[in-house]
Amino acid sequence: MKQTIIYDDTTPATKRFAKWYENNFNYALARSPKEYSWGINRHVVANVKRTLNNMLRRTKFSITNNVEHAHNIGNNNAFEVAYNDGEKEIIIAKIAINDDMYGGILSYVTDLEGHKISKKPKIPVAKKTTTSIYKAMWWDGHKNIIVHRHGNFWKSFGSMEDFHSYIKQNGGTIEKYGNLQVAPTGCLIQNYEVTMKEVLNYK
Repeated sequence: MKQTIIYDDTTPATKRFAKWYENNFNYALARSPKEYSWGINRHVVANVKRTLNNMLRRTKFSITNNVEHAHNIGNNNAFEVAYNDGEKEIIIAKIAINDDMYGGILSYVTDLEGHKISKKPKIPVAKKTTTSIYKAMWWDGHKNIIVHRHGNFWKSFGSMEDFHSYIKQNGGTIEKYGNLQVAPTGCLIQNYEVTMKEVLNYK
């Protein structure tokens, strides 16, 4: 039997979702896979939305695929947020999830009229210090250093000094692990053992 869908942003669930968003959005952002594009590692709207919905599975909330675009501009995404009370689905709010030109995400929660109702999301706190092997790759004559972590693309840097500085600025330590290797493609590879605090889980 198909559920009835109604629109109502005056329910207590609207405020509860805004609060959930404030407490959890940055944890979702930290866990969302990035994709390499235009020279940098970028957040992707679809990945962030998927991570948020995975976190919402234990609640009665969900972010739907119904989306509006402000001024008919495709990047201005406002997704409808649904609350299921067991008998009907109530559209209680909207969540803006948009990527910016620097690879970040701009996001907030509004009522159904588009008025912002959420505060700035809390900054996630690193839960655990981990030691991982990071693989730095580069070619002679090319400036960019491509760094992989656990076999997946992580970040790119303009120089090896930038890579080392990033780790140190984030309170980490970095040491060479093994000898410099030359891949069949001519790519130079150096493994590094990095110890750094990372956001690994969320509440």
